[in-house]
Amino acid sequence: MHFQFPAQLAWAWLLVPVVLLFLVRRRPKKVKVSTLAFFKSLAHVYRESPWLRRLKKLLALLIAAATVGFGVFALAQLVVAPEAGDLRSVLVVVDGSASMAAVDEDGRSRLEVAKERIRTRLAGLQSSVGVLLMRYDRRPEILVPTSYDRRSLLRELDGLAVRPVPGDADTALRLAARLAALNAPAAIWHVTDAPLQVDGGADDATPESDTEEVVVATLEERLGIANDVELESMVVGLPRATNAGITGFQIRPRPLERGRFDAFVEVHAQGPADVEVKLEVRLDQKLVSLRDLTVPPGGSERLLIPVEGGRGSVLTLEARTEGDVLAEDDSVHARIPEARPVRLLWVRAKESVDPFTQLALVALGEEGVLEAFETSPETYDAKKETFDVILFDGWLPETWPTQTPVLVMKPPRSLGPVRTAPIAGDGLPIDELRAVDERHPVLYGVASDRVAVTQTAVLEAGGSLAPLWTGAMGPLLVAGEVRGQKLVVMAFAADRSERLGLMASYPLLLGNAVFWLSQGEEEERQGNNLRTGRVVEAEGDAIVWEDDAGTEVGRTPLAGGGTVAELDRLGLWRIGEKSGSASLLSKSETLITTSSDEVEAGAATATSGFLSGDMRPLLLWLLLALLVVEAWLFHRHAVY
Repeated sequence: MHFQFPAQLAWAWLLVPVVLLFLVRRRPKKVKVSTLAFFKSLAHVYRESPWLRRLKKLLALLIAAATVGFGVFALAQLVVAPEAGDLRSVLVVVDGSASMAAVDEDGRSRLEVAKERIRTRLAGLQSSVGVLLMRYDRRPEILVPTSYDRRSLLRELDGLAVRPVPGDADTALRLAARLAALNAPAAIWHVTDAPLQVDGGADDATPESDTEEVVVATLEERLGIANDVELESMVVGLPRATNAGITGFQIRPRPLERGRFDAFVEVHAQGPADVEVKLEVRLDQKLVSLRDLTVPPGGSERLLIPVEGGRGSVLTLEARTEGDVLAEDDSVHARIPEARPVRLLWVRAKESVDPFTQLALVALGEEGVLEAFETSPETYDAKKETFDVILFDGWLPETWPTQTPVLVMKPPRSLGPVRTAPIAGDGLPIDELRAVDERHPVLYGVASDRVAVTQTAVLEAGGSLAPLWTGAMGPLLVAGEVRGQKLVVMAFAADRSERLGLMASYPLLLGNAVFWLSQGEEEERQGNNLRTGRVVEAEGDAIVWEDDAGTEVGRTPLAGGGTVAELDRLGLWRIGEKSGSASLLSKSETLITTSSDEVEAGAATATSGFLSGDMRPLLLWLLLALLVVEAWLFHRHAVY
């Protein structure tokens, strides 16, 4: 307990005349009257005994003194709050990520609760302590530099809002630690709905045997916090929460099926028990599918949804759950991407004559999803080629290309990330294959158990190259990413295989490999369906946000002279001729961390205590109450 303006306590001298007026009283004047009949006829309530008269005088003195005292304390701004100690500065770091919009049973968001906690703690600071206000989500933002003006600080605090963007607490706290070290001793008040973990990961990463002091010391060491800077977490998480949200989404055209797409959807859920989720699928605002999912607490469900729509169609997914506390992760809006064909360069050795590969590439080209250009090893020039994917068929160049995804068929030797030992002769027939990862996109729709191939080489799998098919002599189909370059290697020959070339699985396998390799090379091919917080480059003056019907619902000015835009809202967007959608798609935000009962009880005591914070409103109400009581006690029976 302390006073923000102790100089105002000088007004306490007003108590002196109050006491003097009580002590120094004029004796009542005696007047002779002709009769006492009038006074005897007064009501009994006006007849007071000496002890009652003295008690009323003492009570009147106490009320007058309390009235002056409450007024003086209000002027001096009495504050009841934890003391800040000998601090020079305090850095308030507020979590403004999407999960802070989660609401409790009273409809209050976590950010509103955080603001109440901060106001209470700020009231406990001396006016000589500078305060810096910072909010963060994906990136930190300093709203108020170190300031002593509490009014401007509270105005900025009131204006804080949640952005539907994932949070990155470590980056914000590292920046806060550097700033705090410049004006130490200092304290960092980190206000969030989820406590920090020792390794920045999941809750179970913190050993249960570690004491609170060990955990705090480990956190401070990881974040680079100096010894004269104190880190304090104010957790405003919900004691219990039920939430389900869409955390993964991807859309791409189906091989050999023009105008048809597959939407990959991942749904995570959090709750005390299994969460029932209804997933609604709409195409151009029309309900086309309804899926019922049962998601275990902290678990997920994945599914593929077939989509038929033309260019410009809008796909909307919405996850509905009873008692859901966070709305920002419930829906995804996506534009059906334009089917721009993938540009493939096919470099084929002269001795490699494979009609099945040629037929598969021609079929993909007729569907408009692939443009294949054939060349010979003699005319191949890696420096001049600008293609989405390069296919080496039975031949490898002298220098490995590192800038373009590569598909290798029948590798004759080792080169770059391809490690292989060719099999002499016509190869080794493999009647039974084992699919190591049937869920890999390259094997989507491929009947691996019915495939019989002729293996031409033995591949070395390891590191980031994962085997997809294995036979008697080891891996014969591997896929992965090496130093940022995607790679698929097929060590078998379709023209020498017993059934592969005649099955629909071969063009599917080839198309899957090409599309998987080209995925991510050009986001426009995926419809620019991006996560919030991403920065896109585009020319224009503002981001135009639209609803499912294409109606404009808002604009966001572009930064960087009209060339850079940050996706900080949910929904469909358009910048000039560039368009796409923005969704949360964050597992960390959907799986809301619940606080323990002890933490919640402590937070309630700190934020809603009757005798905490700025006492001016309470003092003024008490002063008014004293005046009312004094009037009722001493003036209710007036004599006229």
